[in-house]
Amino acid sequence: MEPTTIRKLVLDVYPAFGMLAAAKLGLFTALSIGPTTVEGVAERLGVEPVRLVQLLYMLVDAGLLACEAGVFRNTAESDEFLVEGKPGYMGGLHELWSHIWSASLKTADSIRMDAPQYRWMSLSEPDRESYLRGLGVLSKTIGREILQRWDLRGYRSVVDVAGGSGTLVSTICDALPHLRGAVLEHPSTVPVTRRLLAERGDADRIDVVSGDVLAGDLTGQWDVAIVRNFIQMLTADEAARALTHIAGIVAPGGCIVLCDMVLDDTRLSPQAVLRLGIIFVNLFDRTPMYVESEYKAWMANAGFVGWDRAASSLGHVMARCEKPGPARAAAARRDG
Repeated sequence: MEPTTIRKLVLDVYPAFGMLAAAKLGLFTALSIGPTTVEGVAERLGVEPVRLVQLLYMLVDAGLLACEAGVFRNTAESDEFLVEGKPGYMGGLHELWSHIWSASLKTADSIRMDAPQYRWMSLSEPDRESYLRGLGVLSKTIGREILQRWDLRGYRSVVDVAGGSGTLVSTICDALPHLRGAVLEHPSTVPVTRRLLAERGDADRIDVVSGDVLAGDLTGQWDVAIVRNFIQMLTADEAARALTHIAGIVAPGGCIVLCDMVLDDTRLSPQAVLRLGIIFVNLFDRTPMYVESEYKAWMANAGFVGWDRAASSLGHVMARCEKPGPARAAAARRDG
């Protein structure tokens, strides 16, 4: 027998590190000017070519660059998603990758110590800001997919609970400008959220509301509450309590849209959730990744009904549940 699987896993790690390094260097943006040699790339980046050459050829092997006769260029995919200024630019993600991959290296210690060794709430404010900026890149995709899956035109207000960068609610309000948008965040994160909104020019149109979801210290009411990447941070008891408190800020006849890393009851799929689950061992004080039946029970106990599920292209499970009451969405459509 040969250690085939082991060797494959080891070798598969390094192209991801190469992509991270290239993103930090701005390499793909530099190549968007036009194809060039190793020396040309080095000159554009302001670095020496001797250490750059290995990275360039590895990125060719990884499918992110192409090379002919020693001249390198971006592939179509890297040109669309990794070049700063392009509409599809995934800028900021390298900040998130840096955090979650650093956290993943501490998995053995987190298990041995029975405590997360890269605890989210212990991150410095600058680290929390870079982490949330990276998540914000993914939030654009989630926001678009929510809009494709569910018709929110009849609602009048939307809040992103524990919304971090505010990118998700900004994306939805871009598409539906009649919505009153808000981000509800923990008091310790509110300054970060305000800075990230200001960074994108959204500070004047998206409200930031301070509140502690676990303590139930919440004010205001919205037609739609979006809860992304939050319940998965909590212990089971905290998750049940949080959803009960969130139900209190959803207007009767409104809805909640959940976007989380949710495993099916076999704990073996979706594959993306299964693989990313290792990160949470190192970040949060919680039990293993939750399964769909647990989420459904928490939603029902909080007073929500239904479970309209959809898969996100990012591997999340998205689900929409309603809060019983007057049909606000229908009424709003008639009024409009």
